[in-house]
Amino acid sequence: MKKILILITVLSFFSTYSQTTTWNGGFWDNGFPNSITNVVINGPYDTVNDGVIECNNLTVNSGGSLIISLGDYCNVYGNIDVISTGNIFVKSGGSLIPSNDFCVSTGVVSVERRTPLLKLYDYIYWSSPVTTNLGNVLLPSNWEYGRIFTFNTSTFYDIETTYWGNFISNVPDGQDDNQDVWIECSITDNMIPGKGYASMVKSIPPTGVYPRFETVVFTGPLNTGVKTIPLNLSQNIINSTDDFNLVGNPYSASINSNDFIDTNIANISGTLYFWTHTNTLSTAFTGLGMLNYSTNDYAKYTKLGGIRAVFGGRLPSNVIGSGQGFLVEAENTGNLIFRPNMMSNAYSNTTPVSFFRGGGNSKGKIWLDMKNNDFFSEQLIGYDNETNLSYNKGWDSQIVSINVPLKFYSIEGNSNYDIQSRGKFDDDDIVKLGYYSATSGQFTISISEKEGKFKNNNIYLCDSFLDTCHDLSTPYTFNTISGTFNDRFTIRYQLSEDKDNKQVTITNKEPDINIKSHSGIITNLKIFDLSGRLIKEYNKDFIEMNFSDLPKGIFIFKITINGEIVTKKVIL
Repeated sequence: MKKILILITVLSFFSTYSQTTTWNGGFWDNGFPNSITNVVINGPYDTVNDGVIECNNLTVNSGGSLIISLGDYCNVYGNIDVISTGNIFVKSGGSLIPSNDFCVSTGVVSVERRTPLLKLYDYIYWSSPVTTNLGNVLLPSNWEYGRIFTFNTSTFYDIETTYWGNFISNVPDGQDDNQDVWIECSITDNMIPGKGYASMVKSIPPTGVYPRFETVVFTGPLNTGVKTIPLNLSQNIINSTDDFNLVGNPYSASINSNDFIDTNIANISGTLYFWTHTNTLSTAFTGLGMLNYSTNDYAKYTKLGGIRAVFGGRLPSNVIGSGQGFLVEAENTGNLIFRPNMMSNAYSNTTPVSFFRGGGNSKGKIWLDMKNNDFFSEQLIGYDNETNLSYNKGWDSQIVSINVPLKFYSIEGNSNYDIQSRGKFDDDDIVKLGYYSATSGQFTISISEKEGKFKNNNIYLCDSFLDTCHDLSTPYTFNTISGTFNDRFTIRYQLSEDKDNKQVTITNKEPDINIKSHSGIITNLKIFDLSGRLIKEYNKDFIEMNFSDLPKGIFIFKITINGEIVTKKVIL
């Protein structure tokens, strides 16, 4: 009896599993499909009117058509078969998800992608979700002939700064010194799954209106299953932080950025780089060149979140859109891996660069912006229990060198970060901030966004030069001279009682200024004006000292006592 019951159960299972429903153009002959149903499309089907599809195997017969519209999806757990004149068309913003590692797709599928706004001479980074060649997708009407490139990491060599071919210094500037890293493609070249390509919008001579959107359609056999692509290291073997590889999402749906990072963390730094079309562009360079692309001019993303590029633009999110090219930094010559389980119908697929804010997030995150009328820099500070104050690979983005006019960052130990996850949140945490400015002038620091724990929390910016703490519910404006400043600003979440007066007193009895310690030996005294310019410095041990050679004005005294820095504002 038990054997009979088992046999009946197995037969029942296979009967259900092999159930098929057919769309005749108006209705399903065997009910609406689900994940274990085989689907046959014999007539026109549009998800915008007829509904999204979950199915096992998908067959589109001759005369049948499946249109997956903006915001909709078709999730296929088995195989895909497009017969002869049958048609699957994935509109920009739609998602076709072959979610099985062993999915086989036969026939031709078309995947449409709409670009962000493109300026004159602008490039976009592509990757193809189907097997096709460059000419079929990017030529001839709206893309510049002779301006389609791949990035050859193995020839990238950057050890100096140059300007229009003239040597400036022996400091890497993010540009290829040999100018041979960008390789022009032939229009007959097949687009390799997982590989990134850069193409210029039609610009020589200019045609039409700029900026403008463009639409491309990738048509060919669909990429399915696990895709791998080899990573390469740069020609400069001494530098381990310039091994950028141009890659891309090879699927017809968005992939989760965090899943992608986790899968590949053994072989990459964990920071993803997205070009966002904000800098000045020129015909003079065709890739990572002086006025087109710099490795410093990308939006960044880690598992903590994203920050905008140095000239602003969009904020990258936790998905990478279909057809989207981007940069990763290789740490060895292993394979980069893309897996179908990185896709989901929950992920937006609205543009080639799928920038959007996700839903509720329990993590605490603050996006801090520093800017003036000309320059912009953003950093992200956050808290997550999976991390700590040490470097967290895949979560933190370290700054190795600064080659931009303005850079704003947090500091922990000897490391600078533009994205930093600091572990479990603590109200008493103090975050040290630094910045580099190539120019003097007035700047503003503000919160552009905050998430999770910080939605209703106070956040204070403390300025040691002016001996003040400012509630960042409103922007903070200050003056600075050019240079690097790593001791001026901190972020605090609560303000404690000021103990400085118990440690040191400063009195002004003309013509003398008296400084006296009450808690130990003063080992260093620095005096700054309000712009941050160092006026005087005393490197000697003393308990009390008089001096009388400062002019009238407002000064900031930074006093080192027992290894601790005490900051005082003095009006003379």
